[in-house]
This record gives sequence, C-alpha cells and structure tokens, in this order.
Amino acid sequence: LLAVAHGDDALRAAAVEHDDVTRVVGECGAAVEELRRVARDLRPDYLERLSLPEALRCHCERLQSLTPLQFHVVCDTGVDISAAIRDHLYRLCQEALSNVLKHANARDVDVALSVAEQRFLPRIQDNGGGFDPHRVSAGLGLATMCERAELLGGRFECSSRPGQGTTIQIWVPIAGATS
Repeated sequence: LLAVAHGDDALRAAAVEHDDVTRVVGECGAAVEELRRVARDLRPDYLERLSLPEALRCHCERLQSLTPLQFHVVCDTGVDISAAIRDHLYRLCQEALSNVLKHANARDVDVALSVAEQRFLPRIQDNGGGFDPHRVSAGLGLATMCERAELLGGRFECSSRPGQGTTIQIWVPIAGATS
C-alpha cells in the first residue's frame, strides 16, 4: 500500500487486479449458489414425499416467505395420481407462479386445484397488471405449459387483460397422459 501511495504504477496495477479478481470470485460464488437454488427448485425434495396439493402449498409458502405476494391456496382434491402426472401438474403450476413473480406486479395470487368431470383443474390467478395476449407473443413459459397440458391429454388456457390480472386454467384428464 505504501508503494501505491507513493506512485508505484506496477504495484497500483497489481492492487487493482487483486480487487478485480476478488470481485469476480465473489460473483462466481453467488452464481454457483443461484445455480444450486435453481437445481433444488427443479426437483424439490418435498415433491417425492407429498401429494400434489401439499407440494403446491409448500411451494407457495416458500414463495410467500421470499416475496411480498400473498398466496391463497385452495386444493380440494383427494384423488391419487401417478408420480409422473403429479410432477407434470406441479411443473405447470410452478411455471405459472414463476410468471406471476417475473411479470405480473401482483399483490395476491389464488392457487386452486380441484377435480370435476374426471379432470384435474389447476388454476392460477393474479391481480397484477395483466397483458393483452394479442399484442404479446407467447413466451417459452406459456408454450411449455401448453405442451405439458397437451402431453397429459389436456388443455391450457391463459386469459388476461391489461390492468385486470391474468388467469391460467388447465384441464387434465384424471386417467393420465395420452402418450
């Protein structure tokens, strides 16, 4: 430091490099932690041992602890489903909730899972800013949700209007996937 204070350019450059390296190492560490978090979210441990309604409640509780959003979860299904169907339905809801966090600017999110007419009916509704579906191209998340619903022999619908929030509604036969 004394040499830096007295104008030694080589030592000053080394000190700057050290600061840059320290900053980059810190950023790499943060990136590794973020990657670990994403990996845990892709396959949370509770998904293996909980029913779909319990897993959705657990996910919403976790999100509520991390964000200012208020989640209202209503799951009135006691139907047993295969692990594969459970995982797909969970992923559909997880992606819809991720979209709320990223885009909606909402205060409240309603998460509902019910069964009617031999179909599972997941619904995610927020009171955020909404959007005009005719003016916004479907992103990867919406396309993936539609593909997952179709893979299960079901259907996906996204309805939204500017200033009026967004609703994701999914219909999936209880019998399971078609492919």
